[in-house]
Amino acid sequence: MSFRPTVRLLLTLFGLVACAGPAPESEPIDAAAALARIDEFARAPQTSNEAAPFDLRDGVSLEEAASFAVARHPKLTAARASLGVSQALIVEAGLWPDPTIAWSVVDWLVGGTSNDVLTGFSLNWNNPRPGERKARIAAARAEAEVARAQVLEAEWRLACEVEAAWIRAAELGARLELAKRRIDAARETAQFLEQARSLRAATELDSASARMDLAELELEALELAAEHRDALDELARRIGLEPRGALALQEVPSFEARSCDMDEPLEAEQLAARPDVALALARYEVAERDVALAATLRGIAVTYIGSALGVTIPWGSRWGEATLNVALERRTAAAREVDAALHEARAEIEAARGAAQRSRDVARAARENFEPLAERLLAVAREAREARSAPADELLAAQRRALAALDQAVRARWSALRLAREYENARARRASAAQGAPR
Repeated sequence: MSFRPTVRLLLTLFGLVACAGPAPESEPIDAAAALARIDEFARAPQTSNEAAPFDLRDGVSLEEAASFAVARHPKLTAARASLGVSQALIVEAGLWPDPTIAWSVVDWLVGGTSNDVLTGFSLNWNNPRPGERKARIAAARAEAEVARAQVLEAEWRLACEVEAAWIRAAELGARLELAKRRIDAARETAQFLEQARSLRAATELDSASARMDLAELELEALELAAEHRDALDELARRIGLEPRGALALQEVPSFEARSCDMDEPLEAEQLAARPDVALALARYEVAERDVALAATLRGIAVTYIGSALGVTIPWGSRWGEATLNVALERRTAAAREVDAALHEARAEIEAARGAAQRSRDVARAARENFEPLAERLLAVAREAREARSAPADELLAAQRRALAALDQAVRARWSALRLAREYENARARRASAAQGAPR
């Protein structure tokens, strides 16, 4: 038999193989195009998959800020893109091994003559062990659940960060409004004492002290305004926008009026649903699937080689005992990680509950006792100023004390609001705002 037909056949087969799978086109990254795409996505109108309508032109509420960030922040869209890889790995895990078809030629080079040529096809196939393919699919699905749990945890943590930034900006806005009121009161007193000095009813020291109080409050207002603008820029950055032009906050009074039940008992099922605990549980499930896969590797593998039947006996690996022991140890370690996650989550929730309850009590005392007294002291100081019935130094001292007390009351109220929201977020009652969000 001539070699030429055989060579032509082999070359034909190699040509078919070479043409079977063309390489995908290269997709280089253009930084300018990437930034433009991010900005366009952030400005795009709401889609039906998103949990809340997004129109940031009229301001952003607490829920809107968190939902916008979870749905559109580039960090989370990148994390969701990895879920496609996990799904592809499930498909890959379920594939059977590729068979190898060979064309063999034996001629005079191995002892024959130029007319003695042995040719023929052969099939080689490494058959998976019993249960190995199903175990690999289960392991890939468990890994996909870990990837999903990681995305949900990232959503939860980002939403908590966004809400903290929103509350910070809202608190500074409230303090800035109070600062304007304090400046107005101090300006009235400074003008009154300046007039009184010209009439010799107050001293130069009284007038200078009043002007100093006014200048101090104006400087504090400028600092608060700068902090407020920085806080709004930080909020924009957190929700995935370029911090150009301050955002306006929306529904602040509604947030101030909300209440939080801090006496509800903590159930184990609720604790297990917290995203960081759910992630630890998903990783434990991966360890479980790895144990099942390691158990299948202890079996005998059957291999087809040409017309022969091969059997792989795991004798050298001691029947897969070492691999199984490693998987068992990893499962034990994963179980302890779940214990640690449960402990940390419960401790964090209870600590947040205690801090929120104590801050609520302080805010209640400030609202019911401290703030009314401060308002009354400010009113009495104004009445005494108009009636000219109090010395200038007493008038200034009363005004300083009343204005400082009002600022302290605002701080107490917003501290209670912030800690109450941190407690709610520690319990992770928020459903994912990005289910089905665009990638």
